[in-house]
Amino acid sequence: MALNPSTEKSLFGFENFLTDIRTTRLPRTERFEVSFNIPATLRGQGRAAGSGGLFGLSSKLSIMCEEAQIPGFVTNTVPIKIGPWTEYRTQNLDFLTSDVVFTFIIDETWGVRTLFERWIQHCVDPKSKEVKFHDDMYSDLEIKSLSDNDIVLAKWKVYEAIPKLISLTPLAWGNIGFMRMSVAMSAKYWERKI
Repeated sequence: MALNPSTEKSLFGFENFLTDIRTTRLPRTERFEVSFNIPATLRGQGRAAGSGGLFGLSSKLSIMCEEAQIPGFVTNTVPIKIGPWTEYRTQNLDFLTSDVVFTFIIDETWGVRTLFERWIQHCVDPKSKEVKFHDDMYSDLEIKSLSDNDIVLAKWKVYEAIPKLISLTPLAWGNIGFMRMSVAMSAKYWERKI
């Protein structure tokens, strides 16, 4: 049995899309800025390798940050049985934050990687396994979406962020280009500011 074609039309057609796109300014993925803060207890421990150190220069992290992710939400859910029939509905229990991953270009002094290595070692000593107090480990950071003339279009503040993973940094004869490293950070929560 063949189904008859529908005569129902789209509510928002292609012409509406073109009109909206031509009159709306769209944010660009390459126009962003990330502001990192180094924990105060870590700043006083010394200098990172090269170019005068990075512990007092959080602007260096912003400049070398090639890629950032706007944080997301994860909901923790459980199926709930409704009524005598076997109909299950999902019930939200709580919200979790997802990890935020940043990619950095590495300069010849390896300063950015040295900074994150020391930050993770500051949180948990790799030899003694001693863990610092929570207030000594975390830092707040901001991720901003920028317009073509550097006006902040949107801003997210990430609270109590801690680096949890420095990805492997591959070296290979066949690869040509800048060396990059990725850092995953977990956070307590985030909120939209603008």
